Amino acid sequence: MATAPTVVTVSSGYFSAETMNANFTVLADAFEDVLSLSGTTPNSMSADLDMNSQDIINVADLSCTGLTVNGVAVTVSAFTATTTELADVSDAINTSNKAIGKMVFNTTTGAPVWAVGTAAASVWNDATGSTAHTPV
Repeated sequence: MATAPTVVTVSSGYFSAETMNANFTVLADAFEDVLSLSGTTPNSMSADLDMNSQDIINVADLSCTGLTVNGVAVTVSAFTATTTELADVSDAINTSNKAIGKMVFNTTTGAPVWAVGTAAASVWNDATGSTAHTPV
């Protein structure tokens, strides 16, 4: 939680210009320790942000170097293959650990495909469900 600025109570009229100016300085300094909603920089964190079990919503893109969910590190690995490899029934992409629904990123076309079956000759479908590659 952010530390609230400490200001001095002004108890006498306009004779307290020094106290007022000191309070304005304290407030200005305190604003250096807040997150900017408008994205004004600098706007970086130097400590963890405790959300107190609240959700973070409306995230367009999330960029991070690591992700832990309920104490478990989340790792993502993508299988990749070329069009030639996907169409070759003897290639490892078709003969090793092929499973229904396995997603492979086709580096030739720049699009993902999904295995329809477990056999080496099982076809690969594109995102529309159409056959993209038939291993032969």
